[in-house]
Amino acid sequence: MNHLLFIMMTACIALAEPMNSNCPMMPDEAITDTEHVVEFNGQEVAFCCARCVRKWNALDDAGRTEKLAALSPSRPDPRQLPATNRPTPPVAPENAQVRMNQLDPLGICPKSGGDAASMGKATRRVINGIDVTFCCPPCIEAYEENHDEYRGQVAARIIEQQKPYYPTDRCLVSGRPLGEDAIDHVQGNRLFRLCCNGCLEKIKADPALYGERLDFAIAEAQRGTYPLKSCIVADSNFEEGTKPTEVIVGNRLMLLCCDGCKGAIREKPYVFVAKVNKAWESAGDAAEAAP
Repeated sequence: MNHLLFIMMTACIALAEPMNSNCPMMPDEAITDTEHVVEFNGQEVAFCCARCVRKWNALDDAGRTEKLAALSPSRPDPRQLPATNRPTPPVAPENAQVRMNQLDPLGICPKSGGDAASMGKATRRVINGIDVTFCCPPCIEAYEENHDEYRGQVAARIIEQQKPYYPTDRCLVSGRPLGEDAIDHVQGNRLFRLCCNGCLEKIKADPALYGERLDFAIAEAQRGTYPLKSCIVADSNFEEGTKPTEVIVGNRLMLLCCDGCKGAIREKPYVFVAKVNKAWESAGDAAEAAP
């Protein structure tokens, strides 16, 4: 009986709701799950990520109390408000506002330089119109403070990833052949190869127009020898006589069984970029679209 009572008490503690709705170490970050929770003075305290837990553990009790007190003490606890008056839950990252062809193809945290999922759960943000993935919320501040430096590092990775299968040997703007002095320009999350600075300025002035041209070139180059025979998301075979849904992510063509599968790609685009790239490599034609 005592053993059963202990199990029941443990279950109650595990189900206890954290006292805070925002992270003590990153007050602007709302708590969206209870994956990172610690006990302090008999209460559950939730954090946005494992890194913040480590920072919390390095504080003394006075420092922890100060952090909790700073969490908008004058604002009522949402759990104590009537349901109709509760604040709207935090919305998902704004990646839905980014075109499919501009979703993050890397899944690499620009601050840590490693896999964005290395800490268990990646954090997505749209910053300056660009879809970015971080390993944890604390990396966002450093990225924003040194934006140009980090974007330069990301651009170098995107060029390395996308240049081997760039779909055309001609400039998308002028139509002229790309020589050894071609400009490798990363606009958002995709590579454009251009013949001169004049064409570069036109890309910057109307990226949507030239993005559509690049999409067309990619589909034309990759459609005929596309390596997957089933939906890249659902792994289901395409219905005979039905044209698959086409999307471009990471300058790669992806074929889907239906529009409904686009949501999975939006959630983790870099996973499917890696999957389709691996399929091309397995087909023995990693540079199939190179001129």
